[in-house]
Amino acid sequence: MIALGQFNTLKILSQTSTHWLLDGGDSGEIRLSKRDAPRDWRVADEVTVFVYTGEDGYLAASTRTPLAKVNEVASLTVLEASRDGIWLDLGLEEAVFMPRAEQQQRLEPGWRSMVMMTVDERLGLIASARLNDFLDDEATDLAAGEKVELVVALRTDLGFKAVVNNRYWGMLYGDEVFEPLRIGDRDRLARVGRGGLSHLGERGGDVGGPVDPLEHGLLIEGAGDRAAYFEDAFALPSGSEHDRHAAHPT
Repeated sequence: MIALGQFNTLKILSQTSTHWLLDGGDSGEIRLSKRDAPRDWRVADEVTVFVYTGEDGYLAASTRTPLAKVNEVASLTVLEASRDGIWLDLGLEEAVFMPRAEQQQRLEPGWRSMVMMTVDERLGLIASARLNDFLDDEATDLAAGEKVELVVALRTDLGFKAVVNNRYWGMLYGDEVFEPLRIGDRDRLARVGRGGLSHLGERGGDVGGPVDPLEHGLLIEGAGDRAAYFEDAFALPSGSEHDRHAAHPT
């Protein structure tokens, strides 16, 4: 069975002049562009590829690593807008679709939107900007001292809203940020404190001096009180002033 939005190991069935055709089992043949494949592939080889929904609505595969897999958040650039929705750059040969019903606000080509990758029963792998439908306001299963992954989602008057472990909302307060942050930054590790989380810099490094991870920083508990205020503010022009954030908000 194909795991949509994830990497799968599939057998090569045949080839055309432009594509390899992979065995998707009950899902049928899955195409992969030869421009996206090593030259030494042969029929009957087993290859590991990322499977997603192509622009024509059929399954497609890629050897590239996407900007986000299913159930992960990422800041993606809008490539094209239409009446039915928008197409976003997932870092693959073909774009990923976000239906109009999954948008939070108007989007234009060149803008970026913070989205969750999810599977729709009818459309397959899609993007959704309705992050509140996927993220919880309180993290009850995180222990003090536990490391977590952050994705910076939005600058606010208090600091930065961040997505924690692709599951929770968190708040990173400005006076506890010791390095420049950009919307979409990820792989920045923090530690869970008694009152929430404390940012320790990229990949867990302590930047700008010592921080007590049990007393300061990115709070999860109580973030829900502020979630409604920011829920419509996830789209921003790529390269705009909103996309270049100083370490400390003014």
